[in-house]
Amino acid sequence: MGQKIYLIYGIFALMRLLSGLLSTSSRMFCENQKIMILGQQSHIFSTASLEVFRLLA
Repeated sequence: MGQKIYLIYGIFALMRLLSGLLSTSSRMFCENQKIMILGQQSHIFSTASLEVFRLLA
């Protein structure tokens, strides 16, 4: 009986740990998406400025 309680507590603790990891990783993923979008925007901006310089030259 005692071991069963420990098992249930262990599973519960693991689930709590996994859900915490999932929430932090999804938050990190959202931050990475923002960084990627910012990088793409700066890349588009740099290519556009290169095109302008090419037209001016």
